[in-house]
Amino acid sequence: MSPHKKKTIYQILVSFGIVKSRQEALSLLKNEKVLINNKVITHLHYQSDPKREDIIVNGKKLKSEVKKRYFILNKQKGVITTKDNILNTLRENIEINEEEINSYSPVGRLDKNTTGLIIVTNDGEFAFKVLHPDKSVEKKYEVFV
Repeated sequence: MSPHKKKTIYQILVSFGIVKSRQEALSLLKNEKVLINNKVITHLHYQSDPKREDIIVNGKKLKSEVKKRYFILNKQKGVITTKDNILNTLRENIEINEEEINSYSPVGRLDKNTTGLIIVTNDGEFAFKVLHPDKSVEKKYEVFV
């Protein structure tokens, strides 16, 4: 039987799609919104095993077996790439649990007057790897003038 790997609370919050930055995570911790086994967690590097411990964020228990999903949407011209707009598009096109929908976010954004594919996922680690400048993920854009 292999031992479960502990992760920092920051890694856990990112992997569940709850936060996208250290600032967001720090805000949750500062405001005492993160509990592990009913203990308030205030340190970003606190380690836990989400498969073995009860983690509650903003009053909701994290489910360790969250299925990671990825959607590719065709963003239409005139649509602003905000989380709310993208989630509304997702709701209109895909049957999705309303409780689950808030864990999804667009990976990046496109300007209002552009069209193109945009990824929407509940996989916070994937989104971080694609978006963070230190990860150097190449992105290509085609522009017609």
